[in-house]
Amino acid sequence: MAVPLSDSLGLIWSVLIGGIVGFVLYMVFVISRKRAPLVFTFREYASKRADFRDANDKPVYAPPSPPVSMFGWIKPTIAITEEDLLKKFGMDVVMLLRLLRACMLYFSFATLVTAIILYPVYGTGPNKDLPETDNAFVAGLGIISMSNLEKGSNRAYATWVVDTILVGALLYLMA
Repeated sequence: MAVPLSDSLGLIWSVLIGGIVGFVLYMVFVISRKRAPLVFTFREYASKRADFRDANDKPVYAPPSPPVSMFGWIKPTIAITEEDLLKKFGMDVVMLLRLLRACMLYFSFATLVTAIILYPVYGTGPNKDLPETDNAFVAGLGIISMSNLEKGSNRAYATWVVDTILVGALLYLMA
């Protein structure tokens, strides 16, 4: 079955609209953080009150507030060590951040491997050159998908190779 260009345009519009909405919501957050600091830095406020304690009757710890600039949170986030996180927030925070870091590394690697190996293999397939009336014709994002390959083509083994590499990378990260 042919992959029409309109399907690709739908994906592009979805990503574009989602990006605009995400940017607007991020800007609302940045502006709100400056105008209502008590909402976003409650632990800092609570730590300054002597009568505010946690469930173990210890004073509430408040980490230093990051700068209120748009990207001011990046440097303090990168600079904090796992030992500091463990002392201040506990093992659950450390494990969550380890998981997020492992996921980020894996999906960055998967994107890179896919872009280097599979996009050229799929992009040079013959189905994009067929007439539009042919059921195997592809256009738009379908060009860099497996639907651009001929049936029974040896190029399909590239998908198996990439899958094997990615499973190996995932097993390495889990070890």
